[in-house]
Amino acid sequence: MGCVFMRLLRRTQAGAVILSFVLASCASVPEEPSSTFALAANSPGHSKGIAAGISDPNLARIVIDFTNHERKFDPAVAAEFEGRLPSAFSDDSFSTKAEKTKAERHLLEQLQSGPMAAALTQNDQVNADILASILTDRVELAQFDPDRIPFIADSGCHTEPLYGPARAFIGTPADAKAVLESYADVTRLFDVCIANMKRGLADGVVAHIDVAQNVLKQINDLADDEIGTSPFLAPFIRGTDTLDPATRAALVNQGIAAVEKVLADYKTLATFFETEYLPQAGPKAGLGSVPNGESWYRALARYHTSRTDADPLAIHALGLNEVARIRS
Repeated sequence: MGCVFMRLLRRTQAGAVILSFVLASCASVPEEPSSTFALAANSPGHSKGIAAGISDPNLARIVIDFTNHERKFDPAVAAEFEGRLPSAFSDDSFSTKAEKTKAERHLLEQLQSGPMAAALTQNDQVNADILASILTDRVELAQFDPDRIPFIADSGCHTEPLYGPARAFIGTPADAKAVLESYADVTRLFDVCIANMKRGLADGVVAHIDVAQNVLKQINDLADDEIGTSPFLAPFIRGTDTLDPATRAALVNQGIAAVEKVLADYKTLATFFETEYLPQAGPKAGLGSVPNGESWYRALARYHTSRTDADPLAIHALGLNEVARIRS
C-alpha cells in the first residue's frame, strides 16, 4: 500500500488511547518538506523514503510534514527514526499542547483544502483518509483539554517512566545515557502532570475518587520500593552484562543514584495526590459529572468507534438489545 501508518499506542487520560503514528515501508520523497515543519529535514536519521508510493506531490508533502511534526513533539518517535533510545518524555504542558494542536489543525486544513489532484489514486486516497482521521480526532479531543485528568484506573503520566525507560535494554553506554536522561526528566514530567491536575481542580474537571485512590496506591507502591528491587533499576541489572565489568559497575552505580531521585519524584507526586487531589476528587463517576463532560464523552465515543455518527445512548441501547437477543 505504499506508505503504511504504524500505530504506537499510548494509554492516556480519561480512557482515551492517543495514537502516535509513524510512516514506514517507504522509499523516496519528491522534495524536502515545507519550512513550517522542516525540523527534521536535515537531521540525522531523516528518511527520504517517508512518502514512497504516494503519487500526488502535495499529499506527499503533507505526509512528510506530519511525520516531522510527530518527531518534533514526541521524543519516542524521534528516537525511533534515529535508531536510539528516547532520552525524554513528551511535553504535555498546556502551552506545548496548544502549539501542537495548532499545528495539527493547520495540517488538517492543508489536507482538506490543499491543491491536490481532483481524483487521487486509491492508494493516495487511503493514506489521505487515514491521516485526516488521525488529525480530526486529535483536534476534536484537544478542545476538551483532557490532560487535566492525566490518568485512568491503571495508567497515566505516573506510569510513563515504568512503561518507557524502565523497560529499556541497555546494550551500550549510549543506551545507559538515554535511560539516565529519561530518569532525570521524570521531575519535569511530574511537575507538568501536577500543573495539569491543578488546572483540572480549578475547572472542576477531576477524576472520580475511586479512580484517584487507585492511582495513589499505584504511585505509593512505586515510591516505597527498595532501590534494589525497583523496576527502575532493572535496565541497569539485566542489560549491562554485555559491557565490560568496570563500565557495568559504574553504570549500575549511576543507575542507583538516578533511581533514588525517581523514587523521590514519586513521593512528591504521591504527596500532591494525598493532600490536594483526593480531598477534591469527584463523588460521581463518569465524564458526565464534569463541565462539558457529555460533549467530551460523545467525542470519545466517536473516537473509539471510528464512527462520526456514534451516539452513546444509541450504543448503550444496541448493547441492551444484543444482550436480550443472546439471552432469548
